[in-house]
Amino acid sequence: MKKYIGHRTLNTEAAAELGRHSSSTEDEYAGISETLYKSRTGVYFIHAEGNASALYKMLSGRHCRRWAKGGNIRVLDYDEAKEWSVKYLPHDLYEAEFGDIKGAKNEKKEQIGLKLPQDMKALLEELAAKTQYSLSGITSDILSSALENGDAISSKKSIKSSSTRMSVYLTQTNIRKLDRLKSQNNASRNQIAKMLIENHLDKAASSL
Repeated sequence: MKKYIGHRTLNTEAAAELGRHSSSTEDEYAGISETLYKSRTGVYFIHAEGNASALYKMLSGRHCRRWAKGGNIRVLDYDEAKEWSVKYLPHDLYEAEFGDIKGAKNEKKEQIGLKLPQDMKALLEELAAKTQYSLSGITSDILSSALENGDAISSKKSIKSSSTRMSVYLTQTNIRKLDRLKSQNNASRNQIAKMLIENHLDKAASSL
């Protein structure tokens, strides 16, 4: 299945399949299946299908309209993909993509505040629009991915413009990683977050 979301094409045939979940009921028309994919550019998405009385059903027929089997694609951010995988994937498949599963099922997210330059916010908003994320969602996803992957930070000049406040949501583990980087680099949480986001935006721009 192929779907265009913003300026991005998500294609199940071109993406890597990470795992599948199916649910069945006594009603043969109510079953659904969801498959998690990761695109070549690192976007997680679900391809979902449902029978005639299930969640993903669709209307069929030109003259005699009736419910039939349907399908859809929806984008997940990094943490949403992890949450889906914790629920539905075997431990070995989860750990192959996301690392140690220990504690992942019970880990809660916390809200932290950031103060980002307007120029950076504009770039994030553009990226969010292309991927159909919220601004907070795409920023949280970028930081989560960078902290999970142990991305290096650089002390280059920050983008200079007036600043704006926003909130992001990180797991307690990632907040501890952020605080370790803060101590190691004698910087604030906000400065570390800005550098990680800048690195991501630079990589995204160089891949275009």
